[in-house]
Amino acid sequence: MIGAWLSLWLALAPQAGACDALTEPPVTLQVAWVSRVGQSVSAQTPMQVVRSVELQQLAKGQNGDVSSLLQSIGLLGPKGVGRAEEWKVSFFDVSRDALCRPMVGVAGDVRSGVPVCENDEQGRWHTRARSWTGCGYLQDVATAARTLDVFRLTWADGVRDGFCLLPLARLLAGRS
Repeated sequence: MIGAWLSLWLALAPQAGACDALTEPPVTLQVAWVSRVGQSVSAQTPMQVVRSVELQQLAKGQNGDVSSLLQSIGLLGPKGVGRAEEWKVSFFDVSRDALCRPMVGVAGDVRSGVPVCENDEQGRWHTRARSWTGCGYLQDVATAARTLDVFRLTWADGVRDGFCLLPLARLLAGRS
């Protein structure tokens, strides 16, 4: 049984040198958490977040296509169909120190200004959609193209300076 798990982990883990370079975020930045309407987290539960400016650029490039955007960030499988009214986007202004990178590596190691997360629960967000690369960024589940750098942030750290909540349709319409 242990051998099977080890084989699976080795198959999913990125090979040495196979990861693209990561972007170093500024000391303070705005991040976004895309989630289903009605989904919530407790104060210490980590959320998967991306830089807001990058999410907005990606949404603009999708021309309002909800399914393509959700596939690009791994929240919908390659054949899934998304409906904008089922999703929301929470925006947070945070310090880079509040973030960690969910990736294969030694917990606490700093990669492009952000430490690797201590908690290795990657499958929690990525198992169904297979968007996790283990490299600190996501890949589009429909095209396998690299998309956005990904981080983890707890709700408690995210809301220190407040937050803004928008329907996904508004983001896709370019009115964020």
